[in-house]
Amino acid sequence: MYYLKSFKKLLSESKQEKLWYLREFIRKFGLRSGLIAFFKIEFTRRGYVKINIPQSKTPFLLRAKSSDLKVFIQIFLGNVYEIPITMNPKFVVDGGANIGLSTIYFANKYPDAKIIAIEPEYSNLALLKENTKSYPNIEVIQAAIWHKKTLITIVDPGDGFWAFQVKESINNENTSKVDTITIDEILELSPEGIIDILKLDIEGAEKEVFTSCESWIDRINIIEIELHERFKPGCNDAVYSAISKSEFTELTEYSSNENAVFLNIARHKAC
Repeated sequence: MYYLKSFKKLLSESKQEKLWYLREFIRKFGLRSGLIAFFKIEFTRRGYVKINIPQSKTPFLLRAKSSDLKVFIQIFLGNVYEIPITMNPKFVVDGGANIGLSTIYFANKYPDAKIIAIEPEYSNLALLKENTKSYPNIEVIQAAIWHKKTLITIVDPGDGFWAFQVKESINNENTSKVDTITIDEILELSPEGIIDILKLDIEGAEKEVFTSCESWIDRINIIEIELHERFKPGCNDAVYSAISKSEFTELTEYSSNENAVFLNIARHKAC
């Protein structure tokens, strides 16, 4: 989270801070790739930034001077989705896939896994499809993860492309609507009826999802989730209450104030 909290340094006028970020890019991505990525991000003012780094077998696009850059730093510098155990997952779900950076991370780290990338918002979805089109093991679904089948409306709180929220639609509401998908429905796509890694960054919808999770929570091996208690009170209680009733343990060394990682102890021992 240090990288994410310090992101504004990349755009500041301090040469010292910019040099620090430049060193981090080189350290993480190598001299050539790090230099190119850094200067593209720093000097591209509009349109798209094409990024080529060793952690991805294909290049991908970011929207210049947008929250996409924060997501990039969070995932590829901050290693926010690093898992501290050796595993060979077969079925990974990227819930709230945004433009696909976490999806690409999982696809490169676990090339034998089937990955389901789920994103409700149209502009993010278009870039998600573009960024992941070269991966045959990735399936993109436009939907919002929710606790029941219904239609939802996308809400833009004005905090960038990574902050779109959802709310249940009202029948006479004159807005574009998107279908929901439940975790139970996603499990039907898994050949073994198991989700090895469930990553969720669903902007507060975790409150509703974990309030009704009894039918599926024991069929998940690892949960990686960003919690949004800061703008939707009750998210933490919903998630931790569900976890306390199951056989999960929190991997606190990989958790932070907003991100939590949970391991299903019973399933891990069985494996």
